[in-house]
Amino acid sequence: MSVNQRVPEYFWFDPFSSEWVGFILQHGKYEAIAEDSQGRLLSQWLDLALVRWQGVYQEMEADWLRWSTLSGTLLPTPQEVAAETQRQAAEAQRQADAMAALLNRYRERFGELQE
Repeated sequence: MSVNQRVPEYFWFDPFSSEWVGFILQHGKYEAIAEDSQGRLLSQWLDLALVRWQGVYQEMEADWLRWSTLSGTLLPTPQEVAAETQRQAAEAQRQADAMAALLNRYRERFGELQE
């Protein structure tokens, strides 16, 4: 990036005062982004909304900023992605175990499958 290039948008947040603001570059100057009717800051470049979120992140409960879709779905954190992946793996293992148990019951009742 050359010295004359500037980021099209930027956002900052003070976790102690909960003050936040976003800026968009318009005609060579940064202008504040007003909150929408839902209290979000909208990113025109990302087509996402920046929202305040109360919850646990990296084992710390606090007020955080999160990206969401414009319809309100929060984008998952890496920890949430990992937890969902782990949950899906556990469910797949549970289903595999149930199928193996069913196959064993079939074999006990009817013997080995014939080809």
